[in-house]
Amino acid sequence: MEEEKEKSAENWSYIASKWKKSVLSLKEYLLTDSNEQANQSFSYASLNLPSQDYSNANQLREKLLQQYQGKVCSEIFPGEVCENAYGKCYHITTRVPLFSSSFKQEKCQDLLNHLELLPGIGPITRQKLVEEGYCKISDLCSHPRYQTLASSFMDHFQQASLENLYQWLGTRFKRSHPAWLKLLAMAPPGDWAFVDIETLGLFSRPIILIGAGIVENHELVIHQWLVRQIEEEASALMEYYQVVQKTKFLITYNGQRFDIPYINDRWAYYGIRSHLNFYSLDMLYPSRSVWKQSLPDCKLQTIEQAILHKQRSEDVPGALVPEFYQSYLQSSNLGPLVPIVSHNQVDIASLAELSLLLYER
Repeated sequence: MEEEKEKSAENWSYIASKWKKSVLSLKEYLLTDSNEQANQSFSYASLNLPSQDYSNANQLREKLLQQYQGKVCSEIFPGEVCENAYGKCYHITTRVPLFSSSFKQEKCQDLLNHLELLPGIGPITRQKLVEEGYCKISDLCSHPRYQTLASSFMDHFQQASLENLYQWLGTRFKRSHPAWLKLLAMAPPGDWAFVDIETLGLFSRPIILIGAGIVENHELVIHQWLVRQIEEEASALMEYYQVVQKTKFLITYNGQRFDIPYINDRWAYYGIRSHLNFYSLDMLYPSRSVWKQSLPDCKLQTIEQAILHKQRSEDVPGALVPEFYQSYLQSSNLGPLVPIVSHNQVDIASLAELSLLLYER
């Protein structure tokens, strides 16, 4: 047994080293200490940004550089330095009022209304069954044809077996189906983690900020691990791991395609073996299902403005996060980090509010 563990560890270390070498060969962009090179590296055309947005962002950056000149991290961000086996990073904590008594955990009973969860039942069959008085899956436990499947599903449901229910939904429904949201009721809000990251690129570049919102006593506690220097990324990844490993649901917005694989990629880069056993819910899919016909797009900020009625001020476009971070590294001025941290906080708070809204529909 010990020999197998050692062999597994050696294999993992080898895979991690090969992956790291492959990633380092990529040339998506370079961080530089030269202002002249930096100005040549970024433009609104190459970033696919309207010229006015780019101009506004540059004005904001200059304003922040002046406003926060000489300030230290603890003066701007409420938090503390944390340290683990991988080094140090800066942990920011923010509390946002969120959940009220309106949260109804009995919403999980709504799952039983979806007769189509049983193989062989489509819209037409469902309608016939309802007309015959079979309105819930539990009713089908006495049905001559569907009783075996219905009884099996009810066993998982009554045992609150998230693993089996998650797999069952995965074989029957698309991610946009509202039944997925009812799974949230199978665990208390404290087992939900709302996650968002800020990166220096779209693939295999460092993560500079990891955010995770955890529900505590009707508040959303937003944990953010700030990478003040690139070498702090591994420490931030481990701190994030220590928090989210205690939860059951990982809730994101476009995280199924971006945030989750990106974090896994960075763990592999550093040879960190994660053993997370969570259930992923991506709110982009149900949002599209509900609002794609009434909104110009289903970006989180679009839904934020139109549905949640929120307006951001002094925000940095996601495409300019690398440039703002580079300005911070070049100047040792924390100003350009302020809108990055704020952007991440608002994303997580909006994601949590949106998730509750969709859940209550």
